[in-house]
Amino acid sequence: MPPSGGRSWCFRCSRAVLGVLIIGGFAMTCGLLLLIYTVGRVGIDVANYRRLQQESTQHQRQMEDLQNKFKDMKSDIEVLLEREAEIRDLFGSRGRASAAVKSTVAWGDLSAQLDAKEIASWRVAVDGMGAVVGGLKQGFIRLSQLGQQYRVRYAFTPSIWPVFGNILSDYGWRIHPVTGGARLHKGIDIPSWTGAPIKSAADGLIVYAGWSSGFGNVVVIEHNFGFRTIYAHASRLLIARGDFVRKGQVIAQVGSTGLSTGPHLHYEVRRWNKPTSPRRHLDLEMFTASVQVW
Repeated sequence: MPPSGGRSWCFRCSRAVLGVLIIGGFAMTCGLLLLIYTVGRVGIDVANYRRLQQESTQHQRQMEDLQNKFKDMKSDIEVLLEREAEIRDLFGSRGRASAAVKSTVAWGDLSAQLDAKEIASWRVAVDGMGAVVGGLKQGFIRLSQLGQQYRVRYAFTPSIWPVFGNILSDYGWRIHPVTGGARLHKGIDIPSWTGAPIKSAADGLIVYAGWSSGFGNVVVIEHNFGFRTIYAHASRLLIARGDFVRKGQVIAQVGSTGLSTGPHLHYEVRRWNKPTSPRRHLDLEMFTASVQVW
């Protein structure tokens, strides 16, 4: 209806046209609602896809991190095997390494199909094993250092027979075979043939190599840890004062110089300049040395 005084208009349509308009409007409304729902659903699916993609990426990173830790642990265990071999060699053991350690090194790579819960469990296990391996490494290092200290001390400890033979006259009081007087025999006499090799009983420094009125040709070796050894009545000296010799190195030859009744080696061992029985220093191993003479 127009304003007052205006011209009025009248529209007419048939029932059929009105039905078509109503149905068309309803269809358009339904289509619009369907379009809105579809767009919203697609947006939700895209968001879910991105979330799953992020979770998959995180899962992959966790797997890679776990793989790297596992590889590092295998490397650490291989180092432990090397340490174990060094220590076994250091103490003269030829036994086999721990089967558990060897089987650990033989493990393959972790499966990439683990789920998040399994990854978390593996991570806890690997971290715990890593702490154990770290403790073992420190323990092996300490043992290796201790073993090296034992090896050095053993090298400077008189521990072998200086010449091949049997003891003819032992350490202690006796009647001297030349002078006939009672006196303390400060060493042992080992008879042998003239020219037989005399070996240094331990690593050490030659502090004297020359003639002594009673000992004849004599060698005196200063070792660490208070040890000193004396080799007397030699027919020939093969070293000189100031030389450094190793355990088992030939330093002289058996003879009968000085106050002697026949070819033999007079062998003395002194600790902090006090004579001690050389018998205690024959055929010593590292562990027997630690018990008997250290």
